[in-house]
Amino acid sequence: MKSKNMVYFLGFIVLGVWGMVLHKIFLAVQDKDEVELVVNTRMANKLSVPYQYPDTFKLLLNYPDPFTGQIQKVADTAIKLTKQPRKEIIVPVVLNPFAEVKYLGFVSNGSGQRRVAILSYKGEEKLLKEGEMLHNIKVLKIENNTVKVSNKGTIKLLKKEI
Repeated sequence: MKSKNMVYFLGFIVLGVWGMVLHKIFLAVQDKDEVELVVNTRMANKLSVPYQYPDTFKLLLNYPDPFTGQIQKVADTAIKLTKQPRKEIIVPVVLNPFAEVKYLGFVSNGSGQRRVAILSYKGEEKLLKEGEMLHNIKVLKIENNTVKVSNKGTIKLLKKEI
């Protein structure tokens, strides 16, 4: 009887091993469409590439050829900086000095007695009282919508820019 029980026991073990083998084969052959892919959507930090300066050394290649014994002439490959001619900047001559001046408004004290004009000359804004100058342009009279200015004897009335 001992041998009969042993046969049953060994048969059970064999069936278990074959069941596991067939299970592994079945899983390998099975079509798996529901595979989850992990995708990293975070952007990696960009690394800036440092500026690469040109080489500042020169190879000395004037040694003799080991087979012929002759010294070879090597072309100079060093980068030579050359002076570039300066470019002349032509400044346009402004015939009308008032073309660059704009009247932007004024500021006054509470009683309205003392006024300060806001003038813009080539994009530079200045606060000027009557009698003060901005690039050879003198403020003569400040009114609500206009300012009277002069340049070398020429008087011009500038209207307020909106």
